[in-house]
Amino acid sequence: MTGIGEAGLVLGLISSIVTIIDTTTQVYLAIEDETGLPKNFKKAAAKLPLISKLLEDAETYVSKSADKTIEAAFRPTIEDCKTQATELQQLFEKVIPKGGSRWDRYVKAARTIGKGGRVETLIQRILDDLQLMTSKFPEVTTSRKKEKLVEAIEEVSKMEPSLTDDFDQMPTYAYYGSGPQNINASNGTQNNNTGAGNQNTGTGCQYIVGNYIAQDTRNQLSHLAFAEKAPFNSIDRQYEPTCHPDTRVDLVGKIYAWADGQDKQRIFWLSGLAGTGKSTIARTVAREHSDKKRLGASFFFSRGGGDVSHARKFVTTIAVQLAENVPSLKPHICHAIANRSRIAGLSLQDQ
Repeated sequence: MTGIGEAGLVLGLISSIVTIIDTTTQVYLAIEDETGLPKNFKKAAAKLPLISKLLEDAETYVSKSADKTIEAAFRPTIEDCKTQATELQQLFEKVIPKGGSRWDRYVKAARTIGKGGRVETLIQRILDDLQLMTSKFPEVTTSRKKEKLVEAIEEVSKMEPSLTDDFDQMPTYAYYGSGPQNINASNGTQNNNTGAGNQNTGTGCQYIVGNYIAQDTRNQLSHLAFAEKAPFNSIDRQYEPTCHPDTRVDLVGKIYAWADGQDKQRIFWLSGLAGTGKSTIARTVAREHSDKKRLGASFFFSRGGGDVSHARKFVTTIAVQLAENVPSLKPHICHAIANRSRIAGLSLQDQ
């Protein structure tokens, strides 16, 4: 495909997503009564204006760009964004109209989409796509809008799940309100609430969507195994030395230049015989960048040191630190944990 053809395709995709987002916004604004509408719909709708503005900025950026390779780089992200936006629009159109049970319609519509059918998941994926776009092309929008995007991602990551993780596999559903409630269950214990209030399930093949203890994504990091002695500044390492001033200046300066520059080399390999000061240099660099709020994570191995004598907790320990030190990464890490609850038990390659 020629550069002009690619540009036209990408611009058409962006324009269609803007239309989808605007239509979704109008569907929400037409609500006269929010009774029975899961609260995450309102929170998701609040992010739509920002999404629309970012897409409009992207449209302007692509149309004015002289570099025709940009369109091809944009295309995969924009195509995924359109998929998520289309499903979000369908969800709003099926759930929001008055009449019947909005909750029942939500469950049915979400199940039709599949695992990613929760309203907060769809809005999260759209925001993730836009963040990927702005990361690849920083000039696509303003710094202020990128800050708002990071804030929006953080806010969405803190939403309580509107449906349980296994909603797409549930055989039966029950809606609860303030009046009598009837539960349809298969084999196993069945609990019926015939008065006012909510009902919790017992054992057996019975599930209630909407009445469950939601797991806040802020607590999802607690599921990851963490090697407490690994970070350079752990309490067990508080007396371990760093380089004295005016020592190892050339080597430390070389590492700083690599870390702070635009070097394409992703790994700085520091090698040497045992006892030559490799760990001391590494701690010096870690301390310097931590003080500057530029350290993502650190993991210091130690022979015979329990959790830090092997790599079993390496990936998860790094992930927890990245989530804490780089706020924009936290929702992505929590999203991965939510989607693969057993990820901490997988091989290092799969993690």
